[in-house]
Amino acid sequence: IVDSRHKPTQLDKDMVTWVRSFGVPMTVVANKVDKLKKKELEENIPMIWNELGLIEGEDHIIPFSADKNTNRLELIKDIENALGE
Repeated sequence: IVDSRHKPTQLDKDMVTWVRSFGVPMTVVANKVDKLKKKELEENIPMIWNELGLIEGEDHIIPFSADKNTNRLELIKDIENALGE
């Protein structure tokens, strides 16, 4: 989970490195998207992707808002798929 309003922190990058060491695809949840204007979100998602070094075709980002439930079902489906349900 990263804050969609800011560049990923070093801790975020370290977490990606750690998850990557297991050789599994990664889903990054970009939270607090309700705090961004559409243009800011369109700029920040690719910035987060690049900063974290995500891999096209393996990893993905889910823009999410806990307050507004934005993409809640997509996140639930992603978790279910990861668990094999």
